[in-house]
Amino acid sequence: MLPFNSVTVSQDNGESSGGEGSPLCALRREMATPLLACHGNLDAATVGLIEEALEWIGQAESLTLLLSSRGGRVLSAYRVALLLRERHPTIRMLVPRRARSAATLLALAADSIALGEFGELGPLDASILVQPFPTDGVLRLSASDAPYLRRIAREWFPAGLDGLVSGLPGNAAGIGTLIGMYRTEELVTQLAIRILQSVREPLPKDAIDSVVDRLVHGYASHDYPILRTEARAIGLPIERVSDAHEPLLRAAEHQIAQLSAGRQEQRAVVIAGRSDYEWKVYQVGE
Repeated sequence: MLPFNSVTVSQDNGESSGGEGSPLCALRREMATPLLACHGNLDAATVGLIEEALEWIGQAESLTLLLSSRGGRVLSAYRVALLLRERHPTIRMLVPRRARSAATLLALAADSIALGEFGELGPLDASILVQPFPTDGVLRLSASDAPYLRRIAREWFPAGLDGLVSGLPGNAAGIGTLIGMYRTEELVTQLAIRILQSVREPLPKDAIDSVVDRLVHGYASHDYPILRTEARAIGLPIERVSDAHEPLLRAAEHQIAQLSAGRQEQRAVVIAGRSDYEWKVYQVGE
């Protein structure tokens, strides 16, 4: 059992973590649903925190998730997406600033995604860690590099892909890198399709394939920011945050970010609110 620290937040101490006077509480009230806020890295520990929070919230027709994350592990994001879809028929995602990489994968589980004025998603550009030679440091390669191998094989190696493979270092790391990149790209594609198929009103199959292909293959940089207009053009269910709600959304993100301040490795903090007076904060114990 992970050493979770959870505290019930009452009206008396609600200014710091939830409760009647806080931005998070005001946001929950505006959304008229239970609110789950997640700030930080998406990993196995985060899945555990969210499991605890969802069990405490209980079944509800709708859930609002405020997500602030630079990413993490794709399988952790997929697990959270499954948890959300299994328990709540309607899910609304709020992204004040960033839900990138694996967090973008999680955002695909929402029936609607409200991006703040400075909110952004990112490409589904999963990466693998390889060590080409025993004496070298670890090198990060992107799964989206895989399509470029065809171009390299065509333009630089007359024998095609066989020539490219024969030119790799004579150890398992070279072949393993190719296989790892291919398998990672396949995994991300499969997970994204399955998540998009799980929403209440899924897009047609060809539209889902188009969205996933764009997110997996359409960007040359992992750090490319996908803003509201572009995300909507891709085919995602993007909402514009109203002028009235924009300051509230930013204040709520700032509130949860303060609870995360100083935590190592971007470890997540999860806040759950099911009423004005019932809040819990979940974080991995030190």
